[in-house]
Amino acid sequence: MRKPYRVALIPFALSCAVSGIVNSAQVQAAPQTPKPCAVLAKGFKVGKATVQVCVKFHESTSAIKLPKDSATRKYGLLVSNYFGSSDKPSATYIDRRGKELSVSINLVPKQIRDKKSQVQFIYELQLRKGKISSAKPVLFVPIGTMVRPFTNKQFVGNVMNMNPPDGVDATAWMRWDFDKVVGTKLNGVFTNLNEQIRRSPIIEPPAPCEHAINDSSQLIEWYGPILGTKSNISITWDPGMHTRMDSELVISMSTGITYMTSTPPINVLMTKIVDTRREYSWFIHGNPVGTPYNFVGTFGAKTPIRHCSNG
Repeated sequence: MRKPYRVALIPFALSCAVSGIVNSAQVQAAPQTPKPCAVLAKGFKVGKATVQVCVKFHESTSAIKLPKDSATRKYGLLVSNYFGSSDKPSATYIDRRGKELSVSINLVPKQIRDKKSQVQFIYELQLRKGKISSAKPVLFVPIGTMVRPFTNKQFVGNVMNMNPPDGVDATAWMRWDFDKVVGTKLNGVFTNLNEQIRRSPIIEPPAPCEHAINDSSQLIEWYGPILGTKSNISITWDPGMHTRMDSELVISMSTGITYMTSTPPINVLMTKIVDTRREYSWFIHGNPVGTPYNFVGTFGAKTPIRHCSNG
């Protein structure tokens, strides 16, 4: 009597197992589209489109990650043009490399036309036969997002004085320390405005002791009207300070006097990161003559603050 034939069951089971492995491998190997930003918040409606909110930028390759442009789809900014009442309304499309193209004003949602916030929106544009057929806003970058890369960092450099009186040096060493973003502002302190501190936390041999900015009545008379005598400072972002694409980081002293430095607009951040390691120059927002007019230095990781009185 023949034994039951069971061999056919084995290849069937193996086939199922192999199929499962292949399918699993295919799923794992499928490329995942990165989120536009490292952290996103709940979106909101602009017209019929739902716009995602960028809370925190990516830190490698590009701050904002969106698909590459193609023959049928592109990404960039749309801004309505500011002309006289007699001119026909129009708009400008600005791609991720800064190239501009005049387009219909109808592509810009009515509720954000002519608003400064226009340059905080990135659009996805559909093309047909090489021409833009439709556009929708897909990403919004809040004010606080642009300053978030500088949280928990220190800024060390020099304040530059224009036409200082005798007894006031042309430059003075300075340090700022920043904490976290509250609302739209990155809060910080002018660390050596009123206190002498060591240039670094090195103990042996001890790092040089640096004078406070307001170290004497003469220095207070020079620096006080501009920098104040209170150490609280803050940084915010103005996405279109003087013109629609004039993207500036603005630091405010306790007096309300502000200094500014340029930062890339968000269309450029589709190709670059926010570079916190480069040298930054902050120029006074006003007449520089007879003032501490410029701060030049670099950001870095926070180090412990050593006061000179503590050795």
